[in-house]
Amino acid sequence: MNCSQVVSNLPKIADDDVIKGRASRHLSTCIRCQAELAQYRGLIRMMKKIEANDLHLNNENLIRTLELIEETVHRDQLNETKKNLAIGFAGVAIIFLSISAAVVSKVLPKIIRKTANI
Repeated sequence: MNCSQVVSNLPKIADDDVIKGRASRHLSTCIRCQAELAQYRGLIRMMKKIEANDLHLNNENLIRTLELIEETVHRDQLNETKKNLAIGFAGVAIIFLSISAAVVSKVLPKIIRKTANI
């Protein structure tokens, strides 16, 4: 299981008292997903507390809740963009190294022959 799978399954994972299987293995090593889970569980606790106390959401609480949701979505999109850029740069680097190796393999023997003839 990877980060995007854990994040998309947070509602199901957060409700479980004991996290099992692939999600458990991923969460045991991924600090980012641990933080996401903690933040999500905190949001659930806050909502249950409001519900348990029969309080109504005031504008401030509603705005803060919406901000937390927006931050989480934005962070996920930003991380996905960073990952895609890293993959793109790695691809460009591989192509550059391949071209460089091809050029060196063609040019180097000629240079060596010219140097040997001098």
